Amino acid sequence: MRKWVEHFAVISNSLGNMRSRRHASSSLRSSSFPILLASLLLIRAGGALALGAKDVVRVRYGYFDEALPIHAACGRGWLSLARNVSENLPAYEVECFPQTTGVVVASRLDNSDLDIASLGSTPWAEAVARGLDLKEIYISHYMGSSQGIYVRDDDDEKGYVGIKTPHDLINRTIGTPFGSTTHYQVLFLVKLFGLQGLVKVINLSPTDIVKVWKDRSRNPSIDGAACWGTAREYLLANDGRELISSRVLSDWGSRTSVIVAARRVFADDHPHFMKHLVGILSRINDSFHDRFGGKDPQNIARWNVQENNTVTFVGSLVDSLMMQGETPGDPSHDLLIAKREILDLFVQHTASEQLTCSYIGDAIGSCPKLTGQHV
Repeated sequence: MRKWVEHFAVISNSLGNMRSRRHASSSLRSSSFPILLASLLLIRAGGALALGAKDVVRVRYGYFDEALPIHAACGRGWLSLARNVSENLPAYEVECFPQTTGVVVASRLDNSDLDIASLGSTPWAEAVARGLDLKEIYISHYMGSSQGIYVRDDDDEKGYVGIKTPHDLINRTIGTPFGSTTHYQVLFLVKLFGLQGLVKVINLSPTDIVKVWKDRSRNPSIDGAACWGTAREYLLANDGRELISSRVLSDWGSRTSVIVAARRVFADDHPHFMKHLVGILSRINDSFHDRFGGKDPQNIARWNVQENNTVTFVGSLVDSLMMQGETPGDPSHDLLIAKREILDLFVQHTASEQLTCSYIGDAIGSCPKLTGQHV
């Protein structure tokens, strides 16, 4: 097996004073989290940023419309980085762009429409198999209960009988984005229960899933959908219920995750920024891990929606989702509560966990078995 991912670890300093700035240039300074944090950085030998580089580098970052701790970085502008004059390094201005599916993300990275982006483990595996010139730089999260297969409830008035068990999928139609982690899990479930050829699976984007879900006839376009994010929330709020979650499917042998990948050329040319980026993502996830304040009492307030929006990080991640009808910087309390509850559906790993051989590892060749690493 070819080793697609190269990496080494850098133990970085603690995070600095946090300023509430949306998609703006910022530098994070001094110490705010006393959490030991490892920045996972992928650098090809000799890949350094040339002196005399332009003053500002525009970075295009793609992410999904899910409530995740790291999205607070987009909401506050923490991913941007001030110019380092003494080392003749440019400033980096990061623009965050919501994405639909990992298949689209992989294509946009390959076409240089994005520089860095999140994508699911299934489209990532396909991208690696296709030989796309990308690098995995961080594991964002494992799916947990944040996605799954959702089905319609019974409708006695229309005579519609909903799906109760996987065997009820026979002769039913399930929509899901093809090539996504949810598509992979639908196929896994179908195979596990011996339903090959008995379930109709159609390709629908999350937006299309919401549109066709509105069909409430006796013979709707779809009987269920495998999805995540706002599509999942819409289905559950509109006569849908969970048939099975990704957490359960993971326990059965189909574990899926979301990683952060970068264009190899970009990562190699900008190691200083890559170290900063992964350091920020790691610190935020580690802060959420410590949301009960065991290591830093301030983390209680950072993940408490009752706090002022300048204190809590939840408001910032909600800002990054740009919800229709909401005011940036002043999201409604109901939305804050809803998104904070969703945070607990995911499974994140701390930076120190990611440095083990079960995930990324702490240095090139440090893990005895390549298959034990997240490659």
